[in-house]
Amino acid sequence: MIDINFQPPEPAISQIETEKRKNLLPWVLEYFNNVTTGIFVCGSLSYGADYSVTSTSDIDIQLVLNDDTLDIFESLDLYDKTELHSAIKGYKKGAYKQFSLTGIKDGVPIESHFWNKQAFIDAITFQSSETQRLRSSIDTPSTDYGFAFDGTYNSLDFYGEIIDGYPVSVFPSYREVEGKLYLCRPVTNMLGGPIVLKTDAECDIAIDACWTETITRLKDVKRTSPDVQLSIVNALPSQYKMSPTSKATVIAKTEHLLSL
Repeated sequence: MIDINFQPPEPAISQIETEKRKNLLPWVLEYFNNVTTGIFVCGSLSYGADYSVTSTSDIDIQLVLNDDTLDIFESLDLYDKTELHSAIKGYKKGAYKQFSLTGIKDGVPIESHFWNKQAFIDAITFQSSETQRLRSSIDTPSTDYGFAFDGTYNSLDFYGEIIDGYPVSVFPSYREVEGKLYLCRPVTNMLGGPIVLKTDAECDIAIDACWTETITRLKDVKRTSPDVQLSIVNALPSQYKMSPTSKATVIAKTEHLLSL
């Protein structure tokens, strides 16, 4: 959810903590290189570098799996072995297309979100409004927030179901409620300016398509609501934690694409 009361840390603190995390990125690339086709750093390190990164900030990464190297993936020692093996087993069964694990490297949490490649592409290009994801439990709801171009938000709770013995619920990429579009994390992660550590042609095309489709949707809303202040930044849950540089980059890209 958008934190309108966020107060950034002292610049010196954020700069130190940003540098500490950026120094880990070469390791991230090397560690995951053989098991991925795409590595995208999102979260505060991408949109809030030297501005909103604190001593408790994690490194939030979207990892597009190479399904041909899942056996290598199972040998990684960053995560709890039981959780890792269980997650991969359910993924191989096809019970879900996305799962998340957290590990610690040099005292920094590595929040890792693993995607089936086609599911990742479908999610960020608006081809699929939701992806089946692994949950830790379906006893409590997972609350998902979606954000609109006018800055309003919508929240929905998902409980999920047991599939092949695994707790699974949907992970929305966008939704429309009473005719209004709300963007969710898979899409907003790509619009917010991720740090690209690794990619390929298919992922590059998909990210371009994410922007193209979002701009098309924004134009449609602008035509029907000409007097409302609308922007892509308004639809980013990170907007109050974005550095001025990151925000200016998103605004500039939006204005350029709107002019085409």
